[in-house]
Amino acid sequence: MLAIVVVAGALLADAASACTVCLGAQTEASRKAFVGTTAFLTFLPLMVVGGIIALFVRRTLAQEALDESRRAGDLDAGVESQG
Repeated sequence: MLAIVVVAGALLADAASACTVCLGAQTEASRKAFVGTTAFLTFLPLMVVGGIIALFVRRTLAQEALDESRRAGDLDAGVESQG
């Protein structure tokens, strides 16, 4: 069985050389497109995770500010009711 896989791999080796990444980047435009796509796909997950973190930070800061203003309002109401 292993011999069949090895022979089939050897016979199909020419088909593997048709890979667009290996041989398709012969022109400068193709090479730039591959590099640009690679950079985009590398940084896209980082940007998504960074955006999610920024969203949570912004929501947390807004909630803390709201809580603080409510506490300050309660303290002001307590001072007025005593006076």
